[in-house]
Amino acid sequence: STSTDLSNTEKYPRFMRTIPSDHAPASDICSFWKHELGLSTVAVIYQQDPYGRAYEEVAKTECQSLGLEIVSSGFSDDDSIREASIRSAVRSLSNSSAKAVLAVTFPPSLDLIVNAALQTGLLSAGTSWVFPDSVTAAELDMVVSDEGRAALNGSFIIKAVGATDNNPQWTRFSNERWAELQPAQFNPHLPADWQLRDNFFRDPLSRGWLPSGGSFAYDAVVAAGLLSCNVTPTGPLSSSFGTRFWESKQTLSFEGLSGRVEFDEKGDRSGANVHLFNLVDQGGFSEKYVARLSSGEWVWEGGSRESSGVIYNFGLEKPPFEAPPPPP
Repeated sequence: STSTDLSNTEKYPRFMRTIPSDHAPASDICSFWKHELGLSTVAVIYQQDPYGRAYEEVAKTECQSLGLEIVSSGFSDDDSIREASIRSAVRSLSNSSAKAVLAVTFPPSLDLIVNAALQTGLLSAGTSWVFPDSVTAAELDMVVSDEGRAALNGSFIIKAVGATDNNPQWTRFSNERWAELQPAQFNPHLPADWQLRDNFFRDPLSRGWLPSGGSFAYDAVVAAGLLSCNVTPTGPLSSSFGTRFWESKQTLSFEGLSGRVEFDEKGDRSGANVHLFNLVDQGGFSEKYVARLSSGEWVWEGGSRESSGVIYNFGLEKPPFEAPPPPP
């Protein structure tokens, strides 16, 4: 899980993860709005569950720290009142002057949100919508109406990515090691309901999961093994093994499939590789990489925003623009 709630060591002691928490993308979208789009007022609509509330809280804190005015509104995930709750949340945000909207939601609510936002003008030409990694291009194809698809063409997904082509650890594993693996190497050690099918390592679906979830999972196993060896190189485990394992987490540093793996004092991954993707509809939505945050600066694919080919909602080439306030 990526929820920032899990960073609370009082509630979740000794919890560690190689996948970055949502703090990084939630913080970085504020930087994008402020420094790349030059906006001053932004909005968040979010599902009122632990994931949505935690994401909204971080986004609000980080945007306010940059001097952005941020308005937010949540909606219920209770099916019996979901539609009415979404309409209410959208209406409340439509009264703001926000030109950018972060929608923290899941596919079942997407079409309702988009339709309500189109009706109120919260989603209109000259706005920019962003989704976290709880939404994918494939899901947009399945759940959004034709009118909604046209409106979302040019919206964004922001997320922390795992494997990248410039990581030699990943390229070696992907090009050499993965192709050599066979189910027979693993099945004798797995329970009956965990057996790998014969074509597992040749299946494009299995291969497609590797760069994201697979790379983080692989590095989690490696991290656990390395920390265990550091704490207890030989012999049986002592009663203090768990405590020593947790206390030694910040001494660990290695190059994994998902990049350099290090942990902070909370057990969170120390760094995140956050990328921004354009959602482009060309007979079906796809995610087109356009920019990443590096050392506090946005680096555009192709060297500049213009060269990246980025588009905004409704397929527009011009970014959202805030009109100057009227003279006093």
